[in-house]
Amino acid sequence: MDVRLTKERIRELRSLGPLDPRLRARGPSAEWISMGVARPTDIPFAVTLVEDAIRANE
Repeated sequence: MDVRLTKERIRELRSLGPLDPRLRARGPSAEWISMGVARPTDIPFAVTLVEDAIRANE
């Protein structure tokens, strides 16, 4: 799934350490991040990511 987090939010996440292995940024100046949702246990993390994106885009 692709989520628009904004460049600033992606930078903030990277400053905290490596991104979760399920996440892939589209490039160094990307506003979007891709997340692999492979199993039901990934869904809570995906929901959190979408909530984060909503706040970042307000």
